[in-house]
Amino acid sequence: MPVYEFQCTKEGTVSEEIVHMDTKEIVEMTMSSDIAHRFWFGMVNLTKALTRKEMVAKGPIPKVLKLLPAIKPAYAMYPQYLDANGFEQYNITKAYKPPTA
Repeated sequence: MPVYEFQCTKEGTVSEEIVHMDTKEIVEMTMSSDIAHRFWFGMVNLTKALTRKEMVAKGPIPKVLKLLPAIKPAYAMYPQYLDANGFEQYNITKAYKPPTA
């Protein structure tokens, strides 16, 4: 199965490149789009989501948990990507505005 790498530039263009043709996935994660969206904002506790079956992992869970430190920098990139590509309405860090007194 091919592995695709997607890169987004500051200009808003996205390039797609096949990185490895012979790479096999180690873990397959399945979840709703709402859970995935909240995950990329850093608002989902992976261990709890797996326990509650909000996320289903096929493969070795310890390897998934070891990847978390490598994924954390993407939490800051995801809102920037949404804003830069015209999806500001999906940026949940900006969506809530507390009422003023």
